Amino acid sequence: MGTAKYCVNIELPGGKLVDGAQITAQNKDAWFDSARFWQGITKDGIFCWDHLDTGLNGDKYDFSVRYADLNGVEWRAFFSDRIFSNSEQTIVLRQMFLDEEMEFSIPTDIENYISREDGGKEILAAMRELATSIKKGMSHSALALSTYILEGMIMLKAKNEGVWDHEFEGKTFGGLLKLDKVRKLFPNGALDKAEALNKLRIPGVHFKNISSTINEAKIGANLIMELGAVWFRNTLGRDNPTGKINSN
Repeated sequence: MGTAKYCVNIELPGGKLVDGAQITAQNKDAWFDSARFWQGITKDGIFCWDHLDTGLNGDKYDFSVRYADLNGVEWRAFFSDRIFSNSEQTIVLRQMFLDEEMEFSIPTDIENYISREDGGKEILAAMRELATSIKKGMSHSALALSTYILEGMIMLKAKNEGVWDHEFEGKTFGGLLKLDKVRKLFPNGALDKAEALNKLRIPGVHFKNISSTINEAKIGANLIMELGAVWFRNTLGRDNPTGKINSN
């Protein structure tokens, strides 16, 4: 049994070193859990373990790196190495994939409810298109679809609450968010997310030489799932006082 000094340099594309990247090393050959996981955070772009276990013939490690930059963009890296002796690696981060660490889905009972409402089938078709965009990493499409879907969800919720006005129908997503009757529909914290999404959507769906990030697209998808559960599951509860939900 031996140990080795193992250093990892973390860079963004272009060669800029990264401070504050979180690194996890998992020893696949460790005999005990206490020696299986190793953690570190880069300083000046580098982190070193001074005594990483090497076993008898070199231990295999799986590494994962996570980093969020000052703009809130998430970066990742995954790599493996078999460590025999002192060594050093340089790893270049990639931007997090759109479908990484999230799955866009709407519960069946809520889908069934939306499908029965006026305009509901159109909303569900857009949701399925959004799911496809996320799986294929199409962040611009996902960002545009998310506000389209949210406009429809706002209409359904406002009609359920008896506050929808036909004058609202020509308004954009941002215009709807300015209406007091609409703003009151949002649960705590969700309105702030919706307003942030609207600000991000403007450069995202119009060419202004500003790239739409994956994180921005995720805001919309997560907000749809959050509001779907809060708005329409509550409505299901009122329609069905027993609390039983059909999951056909």
